[in-house]
Parts: sequence; structure tokens; C-alpha cells
Amino acid sequence: ITDADFMPKPSLEYYKKGVNKFNLDPKKSVLFEDICQNLKEAKFLGMKTVWLENDEPFASKDKDKPYIDYKIKNLSGFLKEINILKAA
Repeated sequence: ITDADFMPKPSLEYYKKGVNKFNLDPKKSVLFEDICQNLKEAKFLGMKTVWLENDEPFASKDKDKPYIDYKIKNLSGFLKEINILKAA
């Protein structure tokens, strides 16, 4: 938060500051988020987006938007699965 000058998500500037500070390539980055609308600007920058599914109305109201690449219910299970696929 302080590195983004206290700009809240989903501000585009918030994501740009993170990308610049850590010298990230957005096309090689993934954003995991539990609030759908926070994924929109990350997708605009070129990141892959993953929504951690939940039933909170404010978090899921945009659950069918095209800026969500993947939907998962369990982060640790997802990370284990992709690690197994990577090893294969």
C-alpha cells in the first residue's frame, strides 16, 4: 500500500507502480484476487487473472466478466496442481 502511495485497488496506477517497482513483465505475471473488480486493471496491463471464488455479494458481482481468466475455489490446491503439472 505504501509503495503505491496509498492508492487503493483497483486503480490502474496501483498496478503500474507494482510492476515498475519490481521490474515485472505483466505478460508473465498472474494476479490472484478475491474481489472480481480488482482484476480488471491487471488484465488491462496484460496479466493473467485468477479469481478466488467466494459468495460475498460485493466480491462476486462481476464474476462473469471477460477480464477473469480463471476461477478457483482453493488457492493451495490450485498451486499444488500447477506445480505437479510443471514437474510432469
